[in-house]
Amino acid sequence: MRELGFWHSTEHNFPTALVSQLRCVWTGRNGCRILFCLQRLFGRTAVVHDTASSQRWLARQRSDPYVRRARLESFRCRSAFKLIQLDERVPGGLIHPQDVVVDCGAAPGSWTQVAASICAKSGLVISFDLLDFPHVPGARCYPHTDVQDWELCAGLVDRAIAEHYANSKVGDRPFGVSLVLSDMAPNASGIRDIDIPAMMNLASAVLQLAIRVSTPGASLVIKLWQCPEAEPFRKMVSQFYHGPWDSISATVPKKNQKISASATQSWTMGSVSPVRFLKPAASRSDSAEIYLVAKGFVPDCVIQTL
Repeated sequence: MRELGFWHSTEHNFPTALVSQLRCVWTGRNGCRILFCLQRLFGRTAVVHDTASSQRWLARQRSDPYVRRARLESFRCRSAFKLIQLDERVPGGLIHPQDVVVDCGAAPGSWTQVAASICAKSGLVISFDLLDFPHVPGARCYPHTDVQDWELCAGLVDRAIAEHYANSKVGDRPFGVSLVLSDMAPNASGIRDIDIPAMMNLASAVLQLAIRVSTPGASLVIKLWQCPEAEPFRKMVSQFYHGPWDSISATVPKKNQKISASATQSWTMGSVSPVRFLKPAASRSDSAEIYLVAKGFVPDCVIQTL
């Protein structure tokens, strides 16, 4: 939370105590800013002074080519290009026209837009987020839904799939999800002992949901932060996803090496790993985010693991 600076004038006569409580809220997810409008509260105008960091953020947004492309291509956020690049990077792609796709933490809806543009006609896109967000045409959106309650989400997925195929002219399809996506991240506090467990809890909930709803051979994409906890999580995911990734060359990072923002580079711990970390070019170089990408879900491994 960052407090705003206000220009005061006797003609505005804003209550000082109330003004001091107003904040500039940064959503964290997708870098979107929400400003509370004083005019709606008081029916008058006020001049708001952004901090230096806000000005830097605005300058970066104006110069960001993906922000401009998102506007031109009618995507709600620049993060759409991260999914597009991940889809291009993976052999055979991640999203196909007849797929059933679940987007976790979908707000404001850019990843759902990408998925719906590919498979809305003959497939199905289901989106969840704890926040409210506008409906995405061609998708079933469930705002105010906590993905960490993965059992509730699994029930909604089952019902959506049943309704879709009951009313669809598409032939028999596997009763399950082809791809689970997550671009979620917790609101960062800057305290590692709080932020990393929060991120891993989100990732674990998405994995639980994916195991519950995925059809054999399904894929999984989860955003993580570069941290020591990411590798044990990758190994856990690899128990349930077995590839194949034959046409991607694996690279092993040197000690303490960060993944560069390149759409052509992958990071794995072991050259035959079925689960990879990728960083698309649209991911900013100063961002710690990486994407765990897994292919080839094997339901039998769930029973063996349990």
